Amino acid sequence: MAGNYNDDNGAAAAMKELLSGKDKCAEELVKSIAQSVVDHSRELAFSEACERRAAAATGTGADDLQQFQLNLATERLSKISPVLANRYGVLLKTHLAFLQDQTLQDAFAEIRVPELPIDAKSLIYQRMFDNFVDDADSVSFATHNKSLLGNLNPKDMFVLLMFTFATCRRVKGDNLLQLIVSGVSSVGKSKLFESAMLHGGHNFATEEGVGRFVTGKKNLLLLHDVDISILYSGKDSDKIKAIARSETTSAKVQNTVTIILPLFIFCSSNMNLMTHVFSCRKGGFFTKKYESQAQLVGQKRRHEECLNAIKSRFLELFVRKAPWQDPEDLKNSDNFNRTHFILATYERVVAVMAKYKKEDFHSTHLIHYVASGLCKFADLHTFVMKKNLSGQVRTVVANLCPDDFIIHGNLPEEDICKDESDRATPVPSLADRPDCNWFDSPGFDNQQFSQFE
Repeated sequence: MAGNYNDDNGAAAAMKELLSGKDKCAEELVKSIAQSVVDHSRELAFSEACERRAAAATGTGADDLQQFQLNLATERLSKISPVLANRYGVLLKTHLAFLQDQTLQDAFAEIRVPELPIDAKSLIYQRMFDNFVDDADSVSFATHNKSLLGNLNPKDMFVLLMFTFATCRRVKGDNLLQLIVSGVSSVGKSKLFESAMLHGGHNFATEEGVGRFVTGKKNLLLLHDVDISILYSGKDSDKIKAIARSETTSAKVQNTVTIILPLFIFCSSNMNLMTHVFSCRKGGFFTKKYESQAQLVGQKRRHEECLNAIKSRFLELFVRKAPWQDPEDLKNSDNFNRTHFILATYERVVAVMAKYKKEDFHSTHLIHYVASGLCKFADLHTFVMKKNLSGQVRTVVANLCPDDFIIHGNLPEEDICKDESDRATPVPSLADRPDCNWFDSPGFDNQQFSQFE
């Protein structure tokens, strides 16, 4: 079969060869009728003699025009052959929709907004992220199960968990808290936090239907702007609890059942799940409490147990008012993504990890997650941000990770060992481990960063 599949025209020509002579004749017939109908409707629209008929036929909107064209095309095909109309009616409708999409595409102007370089955009994200999470007067962190924090500050735990969600796949038995970002609207929750989760996130649909838990290779379940009651009293509350605990669970998919692989959970809402307390010092010292907005209805006892179970598995960031942001940063803060988040928080994550000892972490899985993420994206951070933090990362790994820690990523030098005497089999370098090269990772295009070379 001839044709170059790396070229659009070549691929189209190669696929054409798959058609039989009968298929090609049918295709030409459908295209001919569809094009004649489109041309006829245009003539009606611009014909002064048929102005009244055109108005009645084409209506005032694209949907009316599409229905008129479909009726006319079906009528013409039926006159040629009712058998062909029955056989190729769906194909004709699809092609007419394609032609209308082309017409609408050419009917409107399309602007292109210049994008800032990725390093500049990441620095903006870094400033905005730090201003947000460090504003103690506007933001609070809370969880029902403080034992899962270990000795970590809740804010530090939140940062490490977000970095984990953005860089790693989940494994069973990690015993980690999941994340909720809640509070007043239009303060940057989606812009700063959800944007970092979208790349690997499966948008969870709350409507009835199958396939809501078909996540493929995605690593995260994303509940966008939901009513928090679906976490503890909705029809999927049992599944959400099981996923939060990284337990094996299943879901209905069409006529069968699928196993849900371990997933992180990230939720955003205007309703706060936990109770939050702020310390205020204006006009004297006092506290202000924001009670949980989770309400129990119906089977109160059952829902109360579900609510406590959910609260024990989530760490919540609650924002009561918009944190201060630089106006210039706000002007350039559109379209943040996972890459900006990783680059912006990389240095902060290294500093947070360096603050603690191994005993401070409730779960060694978190240490492994963060260390693996730091190693995997070390090249990316050095290449784009022009900062080599491999020495600090190496120290973090040496102090926190066990001797048998396997690096799922790459650092500039050949290997990492706590001591020269511990060095046994060297960890392969980047050249020997293409599977660990960030250029080959999903979501990163080598050409994307050519401007920095």
